[in-house]
Amino acid sequence: VSLTRGIALARVEQWENALTNFSRYLQMTDSKAGVVLADAYYARAVCFARLGHKLDALMSLDACLRASSGDETLSDADAGHAPRACVARCLLLQDRGLRQRYDEEVAKRTTKTTSSANSSNSDTSANAAGGPAQISGG
Repeated sequence: VSLTRGIALARVEQWENALTNFSRYLQMTDSKAGVVLADAYYARAVCFARLGHKLDALMSLDACLRASSGDETLSDADAGHAPRACVARCLLLQDRGLRQRYDEEVAKRTTKTTSSANSSNSDTSANAAGGPAQISGG
């Protein structure tokens, strides 16, 4: 399994190979949330950071936090790496240059997501009306 292999490779500091395995696991999994998924994103973030790819590490830390359950009633054993991800994220964001690049990347991704959602809504409206939406001249 890619996740287990990634963990083994990370333990011997083969960061690029570990990163490949964690990324493969994340592409193949059907999970949308949970401790294992969050931990895979955290492990990928560590690999990115060790390889000097801090922006990619931040994005993986964000994904880790989104995937974690956020349930504060969990025991320490169930918490996974989400608390570490939160601390690591805060530490990385202290770098002003990295913070600026991060803010730009988040804004770019937010714009893409908003544009995609608006496209879907237009398509849905057009289909509900029985055909493509018409733009009237004014």
